[in-house]
Amino acid sequence: MGQLFNSRPLSTLKFGRGHTMNEIIKIRYTFQHNDTGRLTQKIFSIEDIEEGRYKHWKKSIGKRYYFTRRDRFTTRHDKNNREIYEGDDVKFFYNSEERIEAVIFLGGSFSLGWCMSLLDTGTDQYRTELEIVDNPELLK
Repeated sequence: MGQLFNSRPLSTLKFGRGHTMNEIIKIRYTFQHNDTGRLTQKIFSIEDIEEGRYKHWKKSIGKRYYFTRRDRFTTRHDKNNREIYEGDDVKFFYNSEERIEAVIFLGGSFSLGWCMSLLDTGTDQYRTELEIVDNPELLK
């Protein structure tokens, strides 16, 4: 009888575009320092979370920081090869007009604001050169 499941760990199996689950399922956590207000971000793969590395890291920062947000990786990169996460402000062009919209999860997919699916950026209306807009006042 054939094998029902592959014996390799899920984190090593290849998915769309030859990526492993660890490369696709990532979460960016943001914490804020209690006294200074400084924000710090840390990215964990699904394997990191399942193996307790997130829990260990969170314990290491103690009660000095509190959790503020959790953002999912969209599997897309901007023109500078930076990973795009839910909540990022992204600059793009729509009908030759520059726009900046936040990445949101809407209707089962990641979108740039309410106006378009992040996967639609290859169409003629959109220039695919997405660029993350940094907010230096937030991350010090």
